[in-house]
Amino acid sequence: MNEYHVLAFWDDEAKVWIGTSEDVTGLCLEAATLEEMMQAASDLIPELLILNGVLKQGDNNPVPFRVTAERAAFTRAGQWQGKLSPSYGEKSLSQGELSLKFG
Repeated sequence: MNEYHVLAFWDDEAKVWIGTSEDVTGLCLEAATLEEMMQAASDLIPELLILNGVLKQGDNNPVPFRVTAERAAFTRAGQWQGKLSPSYGEKSLSQGELSLKFG
């Protein structure tokens, strides 16, 4: 059983996730959240596989897929200034390494 791969990237201008796949011909998704991307992929991958002749209509076997998301961002060292948000828990800094303890 093949696992189909979808690559999702954030379009900062459009403020949506865009998903494409080299494994599923014709797949191009757009979603506001990654959860919506997963649902759209779940709905459309089997349909496209049938249209592309990879699956037969009425085939009820599972179709595994994986969505890998990429999103680039920028930060500045000056924003940290030795303080972390309380939601990050405890912090410790030594020898240029930062470790966070959650929970």
